[in-house]
Amino acid sequence: MIILFYLLSSYLIGSIMAAWFIGKWYGVSLANLNSGNLGARNAGRTLGKLAFLYTFIGDAAKAAVTARIGHILVLDEFVIACGVCLCILGHLFPVWLHFKGGKGVAALIGGVAVLNPMLLMILATSTAIALPFFKNLTRGMIFGFVACSLVILTFHIPVYTPLLLSFLLITYKHRKNLRERVS
Repeated sequence: MIILFYLLSSYLIGSIMAAWFIGKWYGVSLANLNSGNLGARNAGRTLGKLAFLYTFIGDAAKAAVTARIGHILVLDEFVIACGVCLCILGHLFPVWLHFKGGKGVAALIGGVAVLNPMLLMILATSTAIALPFFKNLTRGMIFGFVACSLVILTFHIPVYTPLLLSFLLITYKHRKNLRERVS
């Protein structure tokens, strides 16, 4: 029963959109401005660097808190990884905002930082290595997702397989950015 409550709570925590609150604080609806995305990049583009920072911290914190709660409850690492994945799912598709959320990068960073800092280092390093070649952060990040996926699959770390779904969902949410870069 605790596991079910934890997983449901993970989704609900993820659906708390920092950008929505930051927008309200600034007196605007970020869902109606620029990309309409409720994430740090749109908050920064629309409202400035401080809004980006607050939104990024809020989105990263909710996934980090989700993972930390799982550790406090002494849940299995696989269940915690599922909780982080559900938190990201809640961020991408928040039920209370008609399933129109952010793109999940900050939430992924916060969750992975608590779940397994070494995976975060692999993600960050591989993204940084790819950046000069792709000259595009979105493509570099996807390269980082591939690198992390290969580590999870090659070294048989099944407890982190839920992150593979998160990588796919975040890539899906970035499909417009990828199409724009191709054309």
